[in-house]
Amino acid sequence: MDVNSAIRALTDALKNTREFAELSSAYNAVSGNPTLRKQLNDFNAKQERAYSSQLTQSQAEQLINELNNDYALLSKTPQLKAYFNASDTFGELMGNAIEAVRQNIERAINN
Repeated sequence: MDVNSAIRALTDALKNTREFAELSSAYNAVSGNPTLRKQLNDFNAKQERAYSSQLTQSQAEQLINELNNDYALLSKTPQLKAYFNASDTFGELMGNAIEAVRQNIERAINN
């Protein structure tokens, strides 16, 4: 099996998890509501700006405070809270998968 086939197989396996189903369902609930979709898009854009911008320390601190306040406010909406929770859970699954790949590569190198 070549690497691209293995990646497709891993992707298919991830898409067949409970975590992905919950994320997809939560995303669809948010994206089906124009107001919630805009709120989520605005929040994501602000996050991207925080990660990609060259900010001074005070600007970064201000943006982080805004993001924390926005998150707290958005999390009061049940659909957005469900989306954030599902996103966190799926992100943890992805992190575990990446860590398992890293460990397998490391073991192969050390043998």
